[in-house]
Amino acid sequence: MAPSFCQEIYVGRLFINRELVRRGLAWHYQEYSDDKRLADDENHARLKKLGLWGGSHKLIAPWE
Repeated sequence: MAPSFCQEIYVGRLFINRELVRRGLAWHYQEYSDDKRLADDENHARLKKLGLWGGSHKLIAPWE
């Protein structure tokens, strides 16, 4: 089992982790987080080709 070190980061009421994933600027690492909001936000960013998902380059997940 993977260690749980994922933290939720807020600035005021803004959930920074979610904002980064929503904009395609971060991955949702499902092994460490089962937050459905983050999974949905990553799927949305992928479909809309935002941030990481916007180029024609081949992405390699940071954990691979």
